[in-house]
Amino acid sequence: MEEEDEWDLSTMKSRPNPYVRSQGLDQQSLAAYQQRWQAVAAIEAAERQSASLADRWQQMNALLRLAMSLEFSLIEKDTIPDEGQQRWQKLIAIHLSSQE
Repeated sequence: MEEEDEWDLSTMKSRPNPYVRSQGLDQQSLAAYQQRWQAVAAIEAAERQSASLADRWQQMNALLRLAMSLEFSLIEKDTIPDEGQQRWQKLIAIHLSSQE
């Protein structure tokens, strides 16, 4: 008896997949799809605007607790802005000296 786990690609390609539409979206379907997602985005924006300060505070605390449970370092010396600022100053000096 053959195992069911073996794949025969030649037969798989010939069978239509009921979950995948073989035809592309027409303009009407595409427009309807875009309108649905624009409606979803509008609802989400309205929900964000109507969120109270207490709700936002609760969400921020949940993110903070998640970060702590994942052992993210919340207090870490950030040296990148200092190094970036030094590089930027060097670039400005090079640019200004080339214009003289």
